[in-house]
Amino acid sequence: FSSFLKDKMGPEKYDKLRRLVLYQPDSYTDFEQMSRPANKLGISDKDPNLTHQFRQPSPGSQPPVSMSVEDESFGNAGDDPYDVTYYKRDAGRR
Repeated sequence: FSSFLKDKMGPEKYDKLRRLVLYQPDSYTDFEQMSRPANKLGISDKDPNLTHQFRQPSPGSQPPVSMSVEDESFGNAGDDPYDVTYYKRDAGRR
C-alpha cells in the first residue's frame, strides 16, 4: 500500500504524510523486537564507518571455551565448582 501511495502522491508529499501519520518513522529498528541480520547500526558519532551488525561475529565462528577441570580458587581442589549448597559453606551457624 505504501508503494502505491508513493507512486500516486510523489515522494515529497508521501514523505510528509508518512512523518505526520507514523510514530517515529525513521526508527532504526522499524519497531521489530529482534533486528534483521542485514541491519547495520552506527555506533560512533565520530566514525561513520564503525558499525555493529546483529550477531556479528557469529557465535559459531568463535573459538571453543576452555573450562578447567578444577578451580583452585574455589575451596578445596576436588570440590565441585557447581555445588552451590548453602549449608556446606555456612560456618557461622554450626
